[in-house]
Amino acid sequence: TEISPKRDDYTVIFVLRCAPENQKALVDTLAKPDDWLLTVPGYRSHAYFRSLDGTAVVNYAQWDSKETYDAFHTLPEEQRPLDVRKGRERARSLSTGRWANTFRVWHSRSAAN
Repeated sequence: TEISPKRDDYTVIFVLRCAPENQKALVDTLAKPDDWLLTVPGYRSHAYFRSLDGTAVVNYAQWDSKETYDAFHTLPEEQRPLDVRKGRERARSLSTGRWANTFRVWHSRSAAN
C-alpha cells in the first residue's frame, strides 16, 4: 500500500468499533484471504489495523474511483460469494458500531533512512 498525493486512489477508511474481547476475532474474520476481492473491478488494495486499546479495527482500502467503490459497496449480498457473506455476517455480529469516510491524500512525508 503506497500513500502519496501523486496517486489517484479513491481511499475509504472504515472504523469498526468492538468490545476488546472481540477485537482478535474481528481481525481474524476480516483478514481472511479473499480471492474474490481480487477480481472485483477497481479494487487496488486494503489493510487492517487494530487499535491499541482493543476497541476498534480500521480498514484502509484503495480503489480506482468512487464509481468502482460504490458498485462494490452497494453490490447485493446474494451476489457475493457465500464465504464472503458469512464473513460479513460474522463481522457485523462482533462490531458495536461503524464509521466510514473517503479521503484523497493531500500531503505525505517519510523519515529519511
